Amino acid sequence: MAKVNSKRKNINDNDIELLVPAGGREQFLAAVENGADAIYVGGQLFNARAGAQNFNDDELVLALDYAHRRGVKVYVTMNTLLSDDELEPALRYASFLHDSGVDAIIVQDLGLGELVHRALPDLELHMSTQATITDVGSAKVAHELGYKRIVVARELALPEIADICRAGSDGASDFEVEVFVHGAICICYSGQCQFSRYYGGRSGNRGSCAQPCRLAYTSYGEGGRQLALASHPMSPRDMCLLDELGGLIDAGAASFKIEGRLKSAEYVAIVTSIYRKYIDMYLEEGYIEVSDEDRDALLQIFNRGEFTDAYLKGESGDSLMSGDIVKNQGIEIGRVVATKKGSTLVDIEVTSEPSIGDGAEIYGRDDAPLSSTVLSYVKELGPNRYRVGDFRGTISAGDVVRRTSRKSQLEA
Repeated sequence: MAKVNSKRKNINDNDIELLVPAGGREQFLAAVENGADAIYVGGQLFNARAGAQNFNDDELVLALDYAHRRGVKVYVTMNTLLSDDELEPALRYASFLHDSGVDAIIVQDLGLGELVHRALPDLELHMSTQATITDVGSAKVAHELGYKRIVVARELALPEIADICRAGSDGASDFEVEVFVHGAICICYSGQCQFSRYYGGRSGNRGSCAQPCRLAYTSYGEGGRQLALASHPMSPRDMCLLDELGGLIDAGAASFKIEGRLKSAEYVAIVTSIYRKYIDMYLEEGYIEVSDEDRDALLQIFNRGEFTDAYLKGESGDSLMSGDIVKNQGIEIGRVVATKKGSTLVDIEVTSEPSIGDGAEIYGRDDAPLSSTVLSYVKELGPNRYRVGDFRGTISAGDVVRRTSRKSQLEA
């Protein structure tokens, strides 16, 4: 367990917002019902997660009513870069959002932001992390342009975040600071990556990133010599700042943001409920003590090889990168102890009991995935020993067993 003590006195819990993603209706309900203070969603146009389910106009109006009746705010992403001929329809859409009662829109394009600020001055503007705000000067300029909140770049260290927070409450300026605390991060500075656009014509700043950083590459050094590096040298782990919430609150951050508009409703529910628990713990008790159970729950629902605190403490080194596996790695629960030729059942020794319906994967040497399945057979053989299946492929004693999904967790 990690225990973090408070240095900030007389914290008003209304100052701290838990902001949760919703790519569709089920995720939206999960966010509200598990303790979100605010939810960010995308419409059918102008949002940087075109691959999410997103909300049409009628669905958005219903979602706004549902959330507002329960005291939850809703922010809409209009965070792509726009062409000139898109500015007028984007302004019309912003006007619809304003009339529908959204609490704010999240904007990257400075031209769109200026038009909205002039035409709809009472529609709250949040500057997207895609705008790459990394210092006090740029944050102050954003505020002068009409932005109430700054979503800072995910590449900042805690002292840099604290500097921007102080600038937002120095009397001369009055803006809020929003910080990403959980989920996927980019290998490039937020909003500056051109890799997908350059090689595939799909721009992340236009909502259609192909995520080339998650692909496998061969690395070469001087003279064309192949280097013995991980197969996915540009794929970062997911961020988890659960243990660092106290420091961020003390620094003055107003909103804690979870990434994941492409994630499942189960993911949204679990991550939201855990962050809600520990924000409340810090505000009420002045410290955070994360249980092993909650830490495992976050790892189980999705992780790319443990978590990283990204750049919050400076350079993270090798701990930033996921290495050879870029999908959910789940939790290691044991090892294969015996196999039988011609059978799809294997005997495993575990630290956590498997159940029918769990997702499981077996890894061999060098973390090579050998076989994956949803368990359809589980028989207890003795203390911590089970026969499970069905697994295809060549599997040997000593291979690692990972649980990639837990049926009981998803049902809960």
